[in-house]
Amino acid sequence: MGDKAQDVIKRYGELKTIRKDYESLWQDIIDYVCPRRYNIDGTKAKGKKVGELMFDTTGPEALNTLAAGLYGYLVSPNLRWFRLKLNRYGLDDVPEVAAWLEACEEVMYWSFGRSNFYSEIYEYFQDGGSIGTATIYSERDLTEGKNVFTTLNPGQVFISCNRYGLVDTVYRRYKLTARKALQEFKDGKLPDSIQQQAMNQQDEETEYIHAVYPRSDIEMYRDGRDYKPTMGVKGMPFESVTVCTSGNGLVKESGYRQNPYAVWRWRVNSEEDYGRSPASDAIVDVLGGNQMARTLLIAGQLAVEPPLNVPEELRGKVRIRPRGYNYYDDRDRVITPIQGLLDRYPIGTDQEKDKRRAIKVHFMTDFFTLLSQAAMEGRELTVPQVMEMQGEKAAMLGPIIGRLAAECLNPIIDRTFELEAEAGNMPPPPDILMKFGGQAIEVDYMGPLAQAQKRLFKTQGVSQSISAITPIAQVKPEVLDIVDFDEVTREILEANGMPTKTIRPPAKVEEIRKAREQAQQQMEQSAMLEKVAQNLPGLTKDVEPDSVLAKVAGAQQ
Repeated sequence: MGDKAQDVIKRYGELKTIRKDYESLWQDIIDYVCPRRYNIDGTKAKGKKVGELMFDTTGPEALNTLAAGLYGYLVSPNLRWFRLKLNRYGLDDVPEVAAWLEACEEVMYWSFGRSNFYSEIYEYFQDGGSIGTATIYSERDLTEGKNVFTTLNPGQVFISCNRYGLVDTVYRRYKLTARKALQEFKDGKLPDSIQQQAMNQQDEETEYIHAVYPRSDIEMYRDGRDYKPTMGVKGMPFESVTVCTSGNGLVKESGYRQNPYAVWRWRVNSEEDYGRSPASDAIVDVLGGNQMARTLLIAGQLAVEPPLNVPEELRGKVRIRPRGYNYYDDRDRVITPIQGLLDRYPIGTDQEKDKRRAIKVHFMTDFFTLLSQAAMEGRELTVPQVMEMQGEKAAMLGPIIGRLAAECLNPIIDRTFELEAEAGNMPPPPDILMKFGGQAIEVDYMGPLAQAQKRLFKTQGVSQSISAITPIAQVKPEVLDIVDFDEVTREILEANGMPTKTIRPPAKVEEIRKAREQAQQQMEQSAMLEKVAQNLPGLTKDVEPDSVLAKVAGAQQ
């Protein structure tokens, strides 16, 4: 085994030790909130029956609502959930730049639509809401000519952060059958034993470790006065090493210009690398609710099938079943149920409801079920009320969505852009961008959740400001000159999700206004000439050069 393979195995052992402290909590979450991840350690049989320890399903239901809500409100395939923009130097207002950005967006939506992104991202949201650390891997399927996304089992992933708290190192431990290994490493150094195995035992599994981390020795070249990374593998910022753990050593070595792993942590405590989740916050209530549900289930069974007091002489002669006959001589010697067992049953149900309510609060399900809850409670909400309530809930989700965008959505969009550009599917940028030395493309999210936040912070501020200055403007109209109403209108339109292509650029707006002003002037001049002609019906002498009529006629020409 080479030095690099040994380094990977050693680092993997270190990362495994660091993660071990989290695994006990993860197992509780899996048992009572997210049973679909039952095989997190890779030791369970596939297809195993799950949920045997669960008596209350509030946790899984809340997790499903949260994941479905994030999916529908952020990245639904039925809406345009993002747009590309350039905020510097007013480049967005340049027609050819706007057209190029829109063409790039179309390629991106086409790419996401033909990939498996939308099916995998839902599983990703579930991992973030339960385990607290979710990882998705993206790559290019050269055979099909499309991108492929894989949401990884959290048990496979071991991470490390840089000094800024950003995940820059990912080690993935996973198993492949011999057949799949041949497909994945056809251009690598797959050991002869694995290749032979693929011919005889195609479904036999072997363990691998894929390590991606920042390259410490990026190969550079001099371009004039500047140094730039070379175009080869050694010029890529991220190094990629795959090792077979069964003593066969290094299998593949390559690199990435962007990290192919997007790791999202729901929330990160100080001095920790792995995330915390709504499930980890709610685990005490989940465990308590599960125990209460178990107790109430037993109490319910006692109510239907209570224990009985049976006279000793009737031992072996009692028939406790439908249409059973019990014969007796003494009417006082009868079978009776034990009384007083269910006196506290209503108290137990109230406590169980409180636990369920607390769990739902942790998962913030109210935001995603706002309208259905109002309907069930018989409340009638106006549109402004609904928008205000959604904005309020969106504000509560703001920190979570901010981290989700930074650690998940932004890297995925950047990675997709890169893969499609490498495939030659992206349109060439306009020359004007080259004059500015290239510009970083930013992402503006347009989903209902993002729009609710914008309406709350932008539209609400605009409306309140306009309302506040209206009384002043009635006394002193010139104060309205302070406000750029064109920009105000643009802010309102964008905050409410108006498509960019339907908003005219400032240059086009100015052109329309000039044309309108010229048309208005021509109408006024024509009206003036007509009035002069009506007032001077007997005019026979020549028009004097300095007269008003001569000036109007000259302007008309």
